[in-house]
Amino acid sequence: MEDFLKEAREFAHIESERTGMPAKPHIDLATEMGKKIAKDLGASVEVVEAATLLMDCQLGQAVKEGRLKDHVEM
Repeated sequence: MEDFLKEAREFAHIESERTGMPAKPHIDLATEMGKKIAKDLGASVEVVEAATLLMDCQLGQAVKEGRLKDHVEM
């Protein structure tokens, strides 16, 4: 799972740099807050970390294409 998380983190940051969205600090803050909430609720920290890293990774591309409403499906 650590390899997957590393790749997800790299992908999220590469997409952020490429498109400017979401900002890297937003990705990092959302991930850290998600992990904290997962710990507090007894949820899988790794699953929540992966979800927060990937949740908006296509946001910038969707905005560039004028398809903001479709970013979740992308």
